[in-house]
Amino acid sequence: VVGGGNIFRGLAGAQANGTDRTTGDNMGMLATVINGLALMDRLEKHGLDVRVMTAIPMD
Repeated sequence: VVGGGNIFRGLAGAQANGTDRTTGDNMGMLATVINGLALMDRLEKHGLDVRVMTAIPMD
């Protein structure tokens, strides 16, 4: 599991930069997907079969 949510999540972090908590949570979940896609790209270049899975609808 590749994380990225700590960048934007957390009550103190959301309050510090003026971001709504729900927006911050969504940004964090998307950051996690972005990290997964970056890792997937590198691993596929080494011939590995990789899949990034998320409950967030994406095309």
